[in-house]
Amino acid sequence: MRAMRWLLVAASLGLAAVATSGCAASAPPEQPAPAPLFASDEEAFAAAEATYRAYTSALNRVDLSDPATFQAVYDLTVGDLNAVERKGFSELHAAGVTKFGHETNTLIARTVVDPFVGKAELAVCNDISDVRLVEADGTIRARAVGADVLALTVMLEPSKMSDTGMAIVRIFSRMGEPVCEG
Repeated sequence: MRAMRWLLVAASLGLAAVATSGCAASAPPEQPAPAPLFASDEEAFAAAEATYRAYTSALNRVDLSDPATFQAVYDLTVGDLNAVERKGFSELHAAGVTKFGHETNTLIARTVVDPFVGKAELAVCNDISDVRLVEADGTIRARAVGADVLALTVMLEPSKMSDTGMAIVRIFSRMGEPVCEG
């Protein structure tokens, strides 16, 4: 009986030694902090601005009668915005709508830039006074009053698919500073 007790004590001490040796092991080596996606705020803003300018240029090259021209816009957008662009272009194409004219960026200003995670938010003003959408029957689609210049917020995130390293996630109307002239 006494031998059995000593075996149990020895076994439990052995298990305790094994269990505590795991706790006493050295911590894994520290991993280096991940590098920021962009070297600076300026670099992140430059990528965001280049992405939005490329997006505007892609929109200006869209020929609604040729769906192949839509791809450049799709390549610069992700998520819900990409789905909205795809649906909108598909509907305009199916309806036989024709687009004339070009929009122009009159202001692109940074509001938020995070070079570490690669996200950016821009305040944008776009002059669309030259753009006309014409229905298949020749009717010009009306724009909202005062819509010659659009005040927009553009949100971007990192993208390995884009040449600029960013893609547009959301675009929505904004009010306030900076004010768009026109």
